[in-house]
Order: sequence, then structure tokens, then C-alpha cells
Amino acid sequence: MSRIAIIDRKKCIKEKCGYVCIKVCPEVRMGVLDCIKVDKEGYPVIDEILCTGCGICPKRCPTNAITIINLPQELNSYIHSYGINSFRLYGKVLVNTDRKGVFALIGKNGIGKTTFVKILANVLKPNFNKSIDNSSEIIKNLPIESRKYFNDLYENKLKFSYKPQNIERLKELYKDKKVEELLKTTKMDSNIAQTIYEEFGIEKFLDRKFSMLSGGELQKIAIFACLAKNADVYILDEPCTYLDIKERLKLAIYIKEIGTEKKVYLVEHDLAILDYSSDYCIVFYGEEQAYGIISSIKNISNGINEFLNGFLKNENMRIRNYGIDFKQYEQKDLNTNQVLIKFSNLSKNYENFKFEANEGIIKANDCIGIIGKNALGKSLFVAMLAKQIQPDKGSIEAHDVSIAYKPQYIKTEPIKVNEYLANADDKHALNTLSKELNIDNLYDSYLDELSGGELQKVAIAKTLSTDAQLFILDEPSAFLDIESRLQFSTIINKIKQLKSSTFVIVEHDIAMIELLTSKIMPFTGESSRFGISHGILPKKEGINLFLKDIGITIRRDKDNYRPKINKPNSVLDKEQRETNNYYGG
Repeated sequence: MSRIAIIDRKKCIKEKCGYVCIKVCPEVRMGVLDCIKVDKEGYPVIDEILCTGCGICPKRCPTNAITIINLPQELNSYIHSYGINSFRLYGKVLVNTDRKGVFALIGKNGIGKTTFVKILANVLKPNFNKSIDNSSEIIKNLPIESRKYFNDLYENKLKFSYKPQNIERLKELYKDKKVEELLKTTKMDSNIAQTIYEEFGIEKFLDRKFSMLSGGELQKIAIFACLAKNADVYILDEPCTYLDIKERLKLAIYIKEIGTEKKVYLVEHDLAILDYSSDYCIVFYGEEQAYGIISSIKNISNGINEFLNGFLKNENMRIRNYGIDFKQYEQKDLNTNQVLIKFSNLSKNYENFKFEANEGIIKANDCIGIIGKNALGKSLFVAMLAKQIQPDKGSIEAHDVSIAYKPQYIKTEPIKVNEYLANADDKHALNTLSKELNIDNLYDSYLDELSGGELQKVAIAKTLSTDAQLFILDEPSAFLDIESRLQFSTIINKIKQLKSSTFVIVEHDIAMIELLTSKIMPFTGESSRFGISHGILPKKEGINLFLKDIGITIRRDKDNYRPKINKPNSVLDKEQRETNNYYGG
């Protein structure tokens, strides 16, 4: 059996702990001194061949910096490694210069998707289990069908346009610059770019400094800057974060159109958008922050279904010990009569924005999904429910109802995660959530150093471990990968069953709306001008009203019941519109 040893150097405290890992290693104590030794920088290094996988050093490490993974099968030499006892990526880099289309990259966070696209864009050179920095040597290690692509890449014959995952870094790089200054250097080389510029309202942000942009504004500018360029290959890493459903659909249409003539690589966790925009699929599997494996290229529908089923046919590999059927996750309306919150017609007016909400009642065991375009007042409404903002008119009756609230934007500070979570009401629930969300290894990390997905999981764990009757979660799936989103749905179901809790959730991922909600509160209006809530409606009625407002129809996959967006003017799209059945089931 082969194994992988990972040492997180951010957590490792080296000589401060007296090298506990070396002292407790049975092999070292028996005289095999090279099993764990100290390198020139003072860090311990584990020899993966000499290591027996006993698991003692990970348990005894005071900062949980060590992970030992015993693999069920021998893996081939890796494509790229970030160093000794660090993450590595396995598989084949299958890419053909002549094959056009949109390639969806699916998989958990931290298993190599971003590493893969960096290799494709020549941001990162693969090292193939050895120190290689010569382009001709790299090409020799590639599959024959991929060599022309990388030969053209290294000879600068391919033009790239790359939207990175971490758009917040743009604020750091250009914080004092106005958007207009940067975009002057971006030449619009396509009609699609002009359309994006107009429909995403880029002109509204031109005179703003980058430091003053919201997440959605920053994302739109990054997308525009990427797609405006004339390139052979476009790479978009998680472009849907911060965008609402209508904006995501628009983007998917643009990406699909570009893919008819160019090559596009799309890393995204919104299944409906991935399915709609893509032609092909590459599945990534493995263990987070340890190793990733690249699958063969699959048809998009087959690839998504194999991923959900947990078994990859061509690879004969089970990547999960259970399959995912959307029917089994779907929230049911329990029809209880206990009223938790009652609100009259509400209104809130600002200088340039007006909001109104029709009266409604939130009952025990409800799971209400709040859906609508951005800037219609969804976050404003849930902040009112959480008693963070007072309405100008109307009232909210929530006597003796305990509320836990996770806002859309999570404030970070330079404290450790375990300090942030220290005042959790329910320690047992926190421990369970930490394991289920895989954040127990983050306790010694600082809050302001976490990735977007890690921070979201920590905030969810803190909120759900509060002793409350009503949980309000504003965009909880943002930055979460597909599997984490599905795991979150399972957690909500468990909490409802154990505690009879009530949930109000703001969400933009149509698959998550399907999984998480039993009732719907649709918002309509004109973004940044006025928003209207139409009250709390039955699930099908509410989603149907919302889909009609944004102009899309949805069908279900016959194998796993996941929602799929119909192509505009397709036969099924026309049939569903004619029968006013936008939410097909």
C-alpha cells in the first residue's frame, strides 16, 4: 500500500514542540532515522516510502499539522507537486489544441482544479515528480495528444485570458485606482464584451476606486476584463460567486457562445450553470489539501451524473460511498401551526432605493428560501428579521424568539478560529458540525487568513451551534464546493429533525434552493432602485413566479432529479412557457 504524508508548514511550529513527530515515530525509535528528519529550514520531513502509516504522529502533533493518507491503490507519478510532504496532482493533462468548447471542471475545493488551470495558462509549470523547468522536457512527459497544445503554449502561440478565483486580490493590487483607469488598458475585441459591459452595468462603477467595490461589482469587472480580450483560451475560475441567478444565466449564455469558436475552461460549483454552459466535463477527486486526481474528459451530462452518483465509469473508480439523488435531499413542508414571527406590510426607504414586503407568517419547522436578483432588498429584509435594521413602516412580532443570524459578508479579524468559536452555545453541536464541515483542522488558523470557503464553513458552524429557534442564513453556499453544499443540505435536515428549528435562507444557486427550501419568498423589482417581496408562497408557486420574472424555465434530470435550465426557445422551453409551468418537475 502506498501513502501520502502531508505537513502543513503554516501550522508546524518546528523546534518549539521539540519535534514530537520524530520522538513518537516507531520507525525512528527502531533506528530508521530517515523516516522523519529535519530539513535545512528546520521543518520535519516524512519519507513516504519508509513511513508505515501507523498514524501516531498525526495524533500527537500539537498543532494538527500532519496528515497521513494510506491509499487503496498505487498512483502513477504526479503531474505537479508543491514540494516535499505537500499537495500533489495526479492523472493526465488531456488537452487538444483543435478541440473547441466549454470544459467544466468539477470537484471539491482543494483538490487541484486551480492548479490544473494554472498549468494550462502557463502560470505554473508542472514538475512531474522531478525538478523540471525546461519546456521541452515538460512536453516529453505529457500525453501525445497534449503535446501540440503545450508546445504552442510555451512558444507563445496561444493567447490566454484568465479570471482568477481570488478576485479580492484585485482590491489589494489596485485599491487606490479607479475602475476606469484599469479598463482603459482592456481593449474590447468582441460583441460579447460589449454586451457584458452594457448588461452588467459596468459604466456604473467606472469612477469608483477598487477599494470601494462590492463583491458583485468586483466579479463583474473581472469577468468583463477576461472576456473582453481576444484570446484562444479563456479560463474562468468560480465566476458565479456574488452574482444572482439571472446574472449567472446571462454569463452562462455568453460562455457557451464563446465556446463555439474558442476553448473555455470553467471552474464553478453551481451545477445548473455548469450543465447549461458546458460541453465537456473533467472530474477532480481525491482528498482536500493532500492530493487530487484528474479524470478523463466526459460529456457534460454524463460527467455531472457520474460525479453525483459517486462512480466514474471510465476510471472504474468510486469517489464517494453514496450517490446523490435530489429527491432524497428535498425539504418537505411540515405544515405546523406554531407561529414564530408575524410581520405586517413593511417598507424601508433610502435616498435611491425603496423596499416593500407584503405581510407574512413564519411558522415553526418552516424552511423558507428567499430568492431574487441582486440589490432588491433580500439582505435588508433578513437583517430586519434579525433585528439588525428597523423598518420605516410596519412591524415585526417575534416575542421571545431566539434568532441566530449569518450575514452575507462575514467580518474577519486576526483571531484564531477556536477563539471565534469559543462562545458557541451548544458545544456538542459545534463538535459535530466541525467534523461534518471538515473545519476541525482549522482551529489553530487565523480567521483573516482563511479561504472564502473555509470562512463560510466556520461562520455556518458558529451560527448553527447557537441555541436558537430561528436560523437566518444569507447566501450560505457562497464559496462552498458542490459536495459541501450538499453536505450543508444534509445538516439542515438533521437540525430540523432533532431540534424542530426554522430556517430563512437567502440563496442564488437554483439547485440549493431546490434542496434547502419548503417555502419560497420571491423578490422582484428593479435592482438598486426598488424591491418588492410577494410574501411567503408554496415552493412550486414561489419558484415558478421567480423563474417567470427572470425569464427561464427548468426541467429535471431523469436520473437524479437535479434541476436543469432549458435552452431558450427549445421545444421544452416553449411548452413550459405556454402552460405557465416554468418550474417543471
